[in-house]
Amino acid sequence: MGSATPFANALGPDRPLYAIRANGTDGVEPVIDNMADMVRAYVEQIRGARPTGPVHIGGFCGGSVVAIEVVRALQKEGRQVGPVILVDTPRVPDGLNERTRAVNFRDPFIANQLYRSVHRQLLEDRPPSPHPDSPFDSRDPQQLHAAILAGVSTIVALCRHMPQPFFGSAQVIVSAPRAPQFFDPASP
Repeated sequence: MGSATPFANALGPDRPLYAIRANGTDGVEPVIDNMADMVRAYVEQIRGARPTGPVHIGGFCGGSVVAIEVVRALQKEGRQVGPVILVDTPRVPDGLNERTRAVNFRDPFIANQLYRSVHRQLLEDRPPSPHPDSPFDSRDPQQLHAAILAGVSTIVALCRHMPQPFFGSAQVIVSAPRAPQFFDPASP
């Protein structure tokens, strides 16, 4: 849930960037906790912002998985999509999704842990003040609550999703702090 401005500045004015946030972050749209509906909603938003012509899709962290699925959906429609841009993509340990798909995310203990984890991440990522790129004000308890619920729903969608290999073109950007987690420790 970082700022999109540095990314947009790096792309330049000839490659406009449209930031798509998790549904429900604004407290108006309903949250989405499954990948198929999430991808459908984002493809509709992309069509609304840019109905024709080539597009470049990117995702930060867990949003990278969503970005790949959005690219697949757009390509199925025959849309020209540039290389998917993946920033700080998480390295998913083998078997993680098989285990997490069976988790009951409605269990009060698990739901509370997820809520607290997202709350902590949102407050660590942005100080309690309005940010021009943020769809919510973390000082407002209702807006913060809506953003936390959207974050939890996104985690649930990602945990239930079984990613397939992606053979399309991609540009991967890995920050220095994330690099040790991203690369296989056995790699040179």
